[in-house]
Amino acid sequence: MPSPIDLKDPIEVKQWAAEVNLKRPWRYDIFQMYVDSILAFNPNAYVLELGSGPGYLAEFLINHCPNIHYTAFDFSEAMHD
Repeated sequence: MPSPIDLKDPIEVKQWAAEVNLKRPWRYDIFQMYVDSILAFNPNAYVLELGSGPGYLAEFLINHCPNIHYTAFDFSEAMHD
């Protein structure tokens, strides 16, 4: 499915990143489900996130699971900023 934004355009990416969690507040419920699973399974887990975007999930997991080993990848240079 094509993305509704140009993930290589820094302006579009910045706008998307500023709005994504406001438009989809339920994302934090999903983030918490990941936290619960990691803590129940292995609090020292190695986590690989593909398509990490601006890192909202990474930030949430690292703040709630301080012992995980986290690696995030995203093809979009604009997302890295």
